[in-house]
Amino acid sequence: MSASKRQRFAKAIVENGSVGAAAEVCNISTSTAYRWAKEQEVIDSVRQLKRAKMSALSAYMTKASGKAVDTVTTIMNDEEVNPQTRLQAAMFLIKIGYERLDMDDLEKRIEALEEEAQDYQG
Repeated sequence: MSASKRQRFAKAIVENGSVGAAAEVCNISTSTAYRWAKEQEVIDSVRQLKRAKMSALSAYMTKASGKAVDTVTTIMNDEEVNPQTRLQAAMFLIKIGYERLDMDDLEKRIEALEEEAQDYQG
């Protein structure tokens, strides 16, 4: 079969969430679908398509994050809002702040390990 059929199949896996559903969309047998799903070409295509999808989602979330933080901050500062809700908003902002610090720390540690590995290999 042609590469384009496998690419359509890979896209159907990503869009429909399963090999079985992709088989139906592509009008191929389930056994063919599972055989194709093991091929490196399909595995690589699925991985690439998932990365592209996640990259687009990440860009959207980055764009929306400023407004989201503004909304939570507004709720936290609004004295007419239920105190429990205001507390939850404040706790959310604190939690996200700490998680961001942890992610930054983890990123630095990974970069250091990668540099160390390159030095070791080079």
